[in-house]
Amino acid sequence: MYEEKIALGFGGNVDYEIEWDSAIFEDLIVHYRIREDEISDAVEVRDIRSLLLNILGYIHYGTGGEVYARDIKIIDDFSKLFKFKVTIGGNNTRAAISMSKLGYISRLHLLARNEYMRRLLPREGTKIWAEEKDSLYPHLIIQYNKGTEINTPYLRLKAERANRIIYVHNPPKAAMKINYAFFDNLEGIEVMSISGFNSTQKKEHLDRLMEEMSSALSALPPGIRIFYEDSCYHVPEYTAIVQKALCRYFEVYGLNEDEFGKYMGIRINLLDPAEVWRLLPRLWEMLRVPAIVVHTKYWALAYGKDAEKYRSCLKGGISLATTRLRYGDDITSERYRETSALGKDLSGAEFSAKMESLGKGEICCEPSLDARETRVTTIGLGDAFMGGFLPNMTSSMIG
Repeated sequence: MYEEKIALGFGGNVDYEIEWDSAIFEDLIVHYRIREDEISDAVEVRDIRSLLLNILGYIHYGTGGEVYARDIKIIDDFSKLFKFKVTIGGNNTRAAISMSKLGYISRLHLLARNEYMRRLLPREGTKIWAEEKDSLYPHLIIQYNKGTEINTPYLRLKAERANRIIYVHNPPKAAMKINYAFFDNLEGIEVMSISGFNSTQKKEHLDRLMEEMSSALSALPPGIRIFYEDSCYHVPEYTAIVQKALCRYFEVYGLNEDEFGKYMGIRINLLDPAEVWRLLPRLWEMLRVPAIVVHTKYWALAYGKDAEKYRSCLKGGISLATTRLRYGDDITSERYRETSALGKDLSGAEFSAKMESLGKGEICCEPSLDARETRVTTIGLGDAFMGGFLPNMTSSMIG
């Protein structure tokens, strides 16, 4: 085991990962008389019918995201219709779990306690809890594969790519109570990852939280490098509040392809170097951080001054995310090494070469690995990417 050099906050939750069953979906679509012209990824989730409309909208566009559900009963009732497994979710908790498979111990800030969190989290490493009492507000995870089909008399869909959707009704996460003991006794910590503010529902609470977080981050010992992972905010305008308050403390701002597209207000052609190169300065104007990291299906890149220094981080992130894509929770160091030795995705390799030519030192771009599996894990890939990226920001590197 490596020393505890990475601190991860904030969040942690239980996930119900349902087993996809097209027959059940089709029966529900017929039961609720859902038509193709109704589906949309912008539908507010207030009952089972609107949940179905939202899921189908995401499948139609081939995208993923995180969506607020108005009642936990929607999540509980829908989950019971399928076979599902219980796992641990959240950017930092999944990153910690992925890193632990490679021997990296992390310091974790966690919100709600429950039996699943205690049983499924890595045993090693410091754990700091915000809540004293147990509670359970599971997130619903919908994972669909490329080629998944829905066929009913009034609706026909075929997924053009694999992705995942997360449905959330989690009061402890929305309240975002922070135990500021997380920022005490940080001797040995070299990298800190920050995320999890996306579920906040009240502006006055977020404003107060940002004041407290700004104070805590400004008092960190010198030399701690801060990585921030973006996520889909339940109240989209709150994203700018967090950016304005905290971006000054971040060295790296990470986001996936869906989040990149939402900031730009378009569906980005991820294999068009000229388009991505044109959009990156616009993204930097919004964030004003030393380095932006975008991780996608085809490639991952760092944009900013001294981008080249993140090459090992990008490679580590891609390798661990691809290992999770192939093996789900069953990551091992042997499977990580085997996956790291795969060939490069040809489309991603061509894109990466052109991007680095356009970027002239401002861009470091690495192609994805050529994994040929068709039934894959799409939930937690960004978290696993973090798990491979962060150790390479420390003096203990995966390599």
